[in-house]
Amino acid sequence: MKYISSIIIFFVAYFVLAEIFEFGETISVILSLIGAALFYNSRQEKKSATGKKPDHSVTNTYDNDAVKKESDEEDEYESVSIFGAKPRKGTEAYRVHQEVEKKKNLAKEKKVDELISELYFENITYYPSWIKHEDRSYVPAIITSASESKEKGKKDERDKKIINITLNDKKYKFAFEENSFSTPDGEYNTHGLLELFDGDKKVLGLDVSLEHGDYDSTWSPFGIEAFIDGDWIEDFRSLKKQKIKDDKERALKEAENPEKTKKMKDNFGIE
Repeated sequence: MKYISSIIIFFVAYFVLAEIFEFGETISVILSLIGAALFYNSRQEKKSATGKKPDHSVTNTYDNDAVKKESDEEDEYESVSIFGAKPRKGTEAYRVHQEVEKKKNLAKEKKVDELISELYFENITYYPSWIKHEDRSYVPAIITSASESKEKGKKDERDKKIINITLNDKKYKFAFEENSFSTPDGEYNTHGLLELFDGDKKVLGLDVSLEHGDYDSTWSPFGIEAFIDGDWIEDFRSLKKQKIKDDKERALKEAENPEKTKKMKDNFGIE
């Protein structure tokens, strides 16, 4: 069957050359043979070019298995870094880590870290002293008690400063532990852990650092070690609102002080 097309080409070419163009018999035979041969060769080359490709399925299967295995190994160790390893997906530890991140994000959304850090280091830490003064204008009325003590630290731990307050008739306790250290490049740092307890239940833990400015130093939060959402947040928001209100009233009282007003009138001859 593979030669039929070439034979047909030979006879067609011979008929055209001999009968139509009236070439001689010998020349017609030779030219027809050449045409048939060329046609046959062209078909063979085309068949070779479009023939079945080599079967690489076995090699590809092996390569795919190798890539999958390598990918699985990478997934297993992708969370390992110089800072340690993270739990693998599907484990209980991984689930807990994911939930912790959600809790931390919630605390940041509510700005609990900024609220408590600011209140404690700028005000609450001084309440045990301020509340003893006859003029306790720096302690909001919703704070009905405040005391300070020390809690002895465990082995290799520093003592903790304890501040107990009664806010909106609820008992809250702050525990603050400070730690100073030097880095390899000689930089001196001071960090601390500030914890807040609602009764006996810890509801917040903040990593804080002491940042030095040109004229003073301030404590700022940089990490959340514990957070349990609850009504206690509203208690401290109300404390901040009351503090702002008291500060404004105290500033106005100072600005409108009758003795200072009289002194200015005398100094500048104002009737």
